[in-house]
Amino acid sequence: MAYKERERKDVLLILQELEKGKKTEPSWQEMNQLTDLWLQSRQMTSLPSSISSCSNLQYLNLSWNHLTHLPDSISQLKHLRKFDLGHNDFKEFPTQICSLSELKELNIRNNKLTSLHPDVNKLTNLMYLDLGSNQFIDFPAEVCHIPELETLNIYQNKISSVHPDVTKMTKLTKLDLGCNEFTDFPAGVCNIPELKILGMNRNKISSVHPDVIKMTKLTNLDLEKNQFTDFPAEVCNIPELKILGMNRNKISSVHPDVIKMTKLTNLDLDQNQFTDFPAEVCHISELETLKMNWNKISSVHPYVINMTKLTKLDLGSNEFTDFPAEVCNIPELKILGMNWNKISNVHPDVIKMTKLTNLELSENKFTDFPAELLLFFTDGSSSKGSKLASSLDRRQAGQSMSDTADTSALCKKPKPAEKLLKCKVPDFISKEVLEKITRDLVPRDIRKEMGAAIQKHSVSLQQRYPNISRISISRIQADGAGEKKPCIAVYCSDITNMAHFPEKFEGYPVEVREGTFSLNADNEGSRDNDHSQLHIGCSVASSSQLQGSLGVFVNHHRGGHASAQPQAFVTCAHVVCPYSKEAETAINKSVYVENNQTWKKCGFVSKCYVGDVKLDNGFGSERSYGVDIALVELNKNAEANLFPIQSQQTSFSDVDIRDVEDIYNDEENPILVHKFGATTGLTHGAVSFEYDYCRDIELIDGVPSVTKSLSNMITVLSIPTLDKPTFSKKGDSGSAVYVELENGKKVIIGILVGSASDTSGEVPVHCGIVSRIHPSLHQMQACLY
Repeated sequence: MAYKERERKDVLLILQELEKGKKTEPSWQEMNQLTDLWLQSRQMTSLPSSISSCSNLQYLNLSWNHLTHLPDSISQLKHLRKFDLGHNDFKEFPTQICSLSELKELNIRNNKLTSLHPDVNKLTNLMYLDLGSNQFIDFPAEVCHIPELETLNIYQNKISSVHPDVTKMTKLTKLDLGCNEFTDFPAGVCNIPELKILGMNRNKISSVHPDVIKMTKLTNLDLEKNQFTDFPAEVCNIPELKILGMNRNKISSVHPDVIKMTKLTNLDLDQNQFTDFPAEVCHISELETLKMNWNKISSVHPYVINMTKLTKLDLGSNEFTDFPAEVCNIPELKILGMNWNKISNVHPDVIKMTKLTNLELSENKFTDFPAELLLFFTDGSSSKGSKLASSLDRRQAGQSMSDTADTSALCKKPKPAEKLLKCKVPDFISKEVLEKITRDLVPRDIRKEMGAAIQKHSVSLQQRYPNISRISISRIQADGAGEKKPCIAVYCSDITNMAHFPEKFEGYPVEVREGTFSLNADNEGSRDNDHSQLHIGCSVASSSQLQGSLGVFVNHHRGGHASAQPQAFVTCAHVVCPYSKEAETAINKSVYVENNQTWKKCGFVSKCYVGDVKLDNGFGSERSYGVDIALVELNKNAEANLFPIQSQQTSFSDVDIRDVEDIYNDEENPILVHKFGATTGLTHGAVSFEYDYCRDIELIDGVPSVTKSLSNMITVLSIPTLDKPTFSKKGDSGSAVYVELENGKKVIIGILVGSASDTSGEVPVHCGIVSRIHPSLHQMQACLY
């Protein structure tokens, strides 16, 4: 059974009321009919013992809370088969779980466990156990006696050896020991009879134990990011191995015995120390995918012609100065990566590549579009029927492409220089801060390419992955060993189900990270600063007491006449209407302004809209822009002193609106922006991305449900100060985001909608999410006052 949407949100409340001996509606008797229950991200520190009333539960999700213990009544859930306790605060394994005899899957990752209870062997039906990201120092011997266990994840702990009893794990097929403290390959795992997938990545291993030859069922071995300096000959003796990851080591050559690997289909050697293309790999008979990117290779061995099964070859980020003619002779090659090299031409034999569908050439030295590729674009295909999608950076390709080719995705005419406006660098922002920000930013022209890639894939991704909250870019890959390599970052509330996510979009690497996009309306009254004397940026609220900020005053286009006084102001739509409701329901709702710590009615919602708006992008075609905007019409009889005194710091007299793409700065300096919000006041940031894709995800019993999606949003990287470490906080939604030009004029580029953070690096990065001003006012049929 599942409650209707309105009722689902009250399940936790029902449990809390039952705890107090009360019976609430919907009928508490129906609780025992529930089979699935999601209570994740509820800020719970304890679970009501009344959970036992859900006696027929089969799936219970309590992840992303602050639980440290479970009630004894949990043991009464005799039908529970899947239990998620990930991302809590357990320091000890909850013994009550050991009574759940029907349990098949248990996730207790990202807690603070150091050991297991001996009674876990009573979980006689348990097949999946996730202990990743805890604090185990020793391999827990107890797991070796769970009779049906097939998958064990103990990734990211502090383990340096395995328990001898691992040989008793006769049903185990998948074991993840990555990101631990192993210095030697554990001999014990070689004797797990049914093991098919083994993860030993991100340890400190430099050799492989000879007993791997006993692993007759092993098909997938991950040794990424260890301390190998030589290719381990021992892996060549694993008879069924199909996938081998040796990337991010210090290997410079391949062992000749790789020819024995007759089942190998996928070999990853990227980010090693190869200076020559290894001839040995050309004799791996079944190889389909070879990754050699991020090495120092400048040529390809002629024997690649023998790679008759190879369909994907990645040679990006190497030292090629010429397009390697040899790759043109690989008969089945479909995907070729040659990006981030020093190539300025394409070999004429490329026309022989009749199966090629994807050629990545971005970030090279092209000055003209290669004539050799034009045949692939004529009528959308070459004369031999190969449909080619080429990613060629338009900065390098220039504008000289044949009229017969489809140039829409490759070459866009830039806006005339006289329309661009140069922003000012405030004196209080030091040169050191500017240099650090610039290092953290992806170059602007590359951002455009990456934005196009995101826009191309965002619709299909939102259908396939409901937990995606945001798609943006990052200057540094989280696992890039400190090297700065731009990537597309996909943020999700939970990444456990994202294992098969695409590795690249249009040639750019993709990383899936944990993170969310959150709106900056305040529904808890938690503003931590008092800015009641502000005009632009003062606190406003709807009758439901959602709090946000006054953006800018506007006049609407009724009658087209000038007005001596502002007729209205704008703020975010979600300040007056939650995303879970239709925006139209906010029409005529009263709006209040805070003045001297009291709320006074100032007007009503005249228009309200959330979603994408299509406008001409300046190149003769339409582009979708995310809009989150409400027009608040002022009461005619509003008190003269209703709005507090305007701050001199944010005086918006003689102000203009512009698209962020009309603003520029010197190449060595970023585009700096400012905003004045009700919570944080005046803060500063730098534009880091102009094409962010964001979604508001509401958890209904933990099930991700998308309420709204916003395209081509502006991401602003925070410039922290001692008293204001972030660009925005809750209560700042609706704030006007503006640029100060060299001539002193202020130009508004957008309205602050929310915030996001990236915790994948060593230092968390905070950013604001901004909707563009022009499509917002266009949707409201309003102009600045």
